[in-house]
Amino acid sequence: MHSSQHKKSLAHRGREFKCPFCKRKFKSPSGIALHIESGFHKITRHHVTTAVRSLNIVPNITIKRITGPIHLPILYTYIATEASFNGSAYQCFMCYKPFQTLAGLNGHLNSPAHDDDEFRCPKCKTGFKLISGLFQHLESGSCGLVKNNQIKKLTGKFSRLTL
Repeated sequence: MHSSQHKKSLAHRGREFKCPFCKRKFKSPSGIALHIESGFHKITRHHVTTAVRSLNIVPNITIKRITGPIHLPILYTYIATEASFNGSAYQCFMCYKPFQTLAGLNGHLNSPAHDDDEFRCPKCKTGFKLISGLFQHLESGSCGLVKNNQIKKLTGKFSRLTL
């Protein structure tokens, strides 16, 4: 990373973005999104995805079209047991990825690893499982869609929805 890129990075930014649910502040909108998606406020990534879909943002950043009323999703929790041990590791029954511990496998099963790419960049069409991933992509400027502080405008609707 060049010196000028580093100086513009999050490492040197202040925490100017406040969580709408608590007093914590973050350096970027993606930081708030990650914080909320993590379940810190008893809101899951599934709730965030449903809320973002309801915004009808133009250009539409969601891949899937929703028709009819928006309902919170039914949430499932997957719990692997000792039966998932294959003799050398605990193995995911969906993707066959091995894990050294049962807790690691259970964390994987309840992560977004097997979720659909719900969000797509309107410019480069890259898909993301979480809105925080899309925000990070936009903040990085890698595809050039968002310049300077335009991310604040794009994420403003998200912040108002969560209030």
